[in-house]
Amino acid sequence: KIFTILVIVAGTTSAVYSVGGFVQMVTEGEINRAFSNQRKQLTIANLQDHVIICGFDRMGQVLADQLHQAHQTFVVVESVSERVEIAATAGYLSHSGDSTHEAVLAEVGIHRAKALVAVLPDDRTNVFITLTARDLSPNIKILARGELPATERKLRLAGADHIVLPDAISAIQISNIIVRPAGMDFLNNAYERSYLNEFLTNVEVQMEELQIQEQSPFVGKTLMEFRVRSKGSLMVVALRRWQDRLIFRPSASQLLNVGDTLIILGNQDQLP
Repeated sequence: KIFTILVIVAGTTSAVYSVGGFVQMVTEGEINRAFSNQRKQLTIANLQDHVIICGFDRMGQVLADQLHQAHQTFVVVESVSERVEIAATAGYLSHSGDSTHEAVLAEVGIHRAKALVAVLPDDRTNVFITLTARDLSPNIKILARGELPATERKLRLAGADHIVLPDAISAIQISNIIVRPAGMDFLNNAYERSYLNEFLTNVEVQMEELQIQEQSPFVGKTLMEFRVRSKGSLMVVALRRWQDRLIFRPSASQLLNVGDTLIILGNQDQLP
């Protein structure tokens, strides 16, 4: 009888201990997860001048990696739980939710962000995200992905500042590799690009962006007049119209308007 009692007591104790340990493990995991989520939300709430990445498929993952290498603060917004886990595992700030909802964008600090990137594979969703983001934050810079060329105009009307067409970019790059193989090999080589930048620095040449403001004396003037005033110390390599395409090698008769951006190349000491 004593032996049987001891066996019963030992078995019951073991069972209680095992169940208690399992319950404790589950409880601690839930508590740690809750604290982790709270810390993450607090970090997101304190972000300033960050980038919001809407969508974390292959393109979003590459973008996040590039921003991480550039030490740019960002937060990923994704509705697919598996992709949210991938972002969290990579150590990125992530938020689970639908980017088309105003409340979700508000939770990731769209009013404090400097840029929003919509890189979902669905054009309609990217257009809707752009509309929502522009309504919430009129001054934020919005970059959007478009799969179809016809979507570019819709994204512009929705308020996107820049549109990226992956298929068009890929086709242009393939064409350049075929037509200009030596030049592309040079530019694709990290060491050669570093050498080129170092060379430009040594000769005190750099590239800058110059935006034409309302009070600028060049409003309504031609590029020829701009070059005359600059005394030939710089070269205009491109002109971006306000919310329009980039014009490479603009003509000397091109008129300058408020909001235009000149991409200029010249001596460091003589750039305006």
